Amino acid sequence: MSESLADEHRLIDSRHRPTFDAVLALVRARDDAWAVPPEGGAFLHALALARSARNAVELGTSYGYSTLWIAAALQQTGGRLTTFDREPRKAEAARDHLRQAGLSDRVDCRVGVIAEMLASIRGPIDFVFIDADKPASLGYLQQLRPHLADGAVVVTDNLIRPQHDWTEFLAAVRGDPGLFSMLVPVGNGMELTILRGSAARSGT
Repeated sequence: MSESLADEHRLIDSRHRPTFDAVLALVRARDDAWAVPPEGGAFLHALALARSARNAVELGTSYGYSTLWIAAALQQTGGRLTTFDREPRKAEAARDHLRQAGLSDRVDCRVGVIAEMLASIRGPIDFVFIDADKPASLGYLQQLRPHLADGAVVVTDNLIRPQHDWTEFLAAVRGDPGLFSMLVPVGNGMELTILRGSAARSGT
């Protein structure tokens, strides 16, 4: 068997590794593929396992590399992932990658305007990955918050690179007594936010 493109892929079931390798090669070769690096994917995988996630949401599917990492964890926890993207072409590619990995039964890929699609989301949601339009990240979290389970894990990507002004977002999540939030210097920089409890869900 050929060596994986990333050491982190060795953490994944051997049945999935060829697809992980192929998708990683694809995203590295394209300039329109917004994907976490392997260490970021492994971090998401570990968090979903630790949370025993059952109902997960991803905002920003792209070609499905992070989707694969989350879905592989949910295959072990018995959970399901709903992932949203605005580009049909990328979403279809992600569906193909999930089928190739044998993980498509764990994921519902939806295409459209994310803020509009979130209006139909149902909770309780216990795991969220936000990696879509950066200026909209706080709005997405605010939309999802009423549907979050106690102790829900929310990860927001790209706090370090590429550059974006996260001042308002960080003030909101770190200044909220109902949330615990901190930067984890993994991949492109991930903000890890935990919902403290049921009274905190409304932000009061």
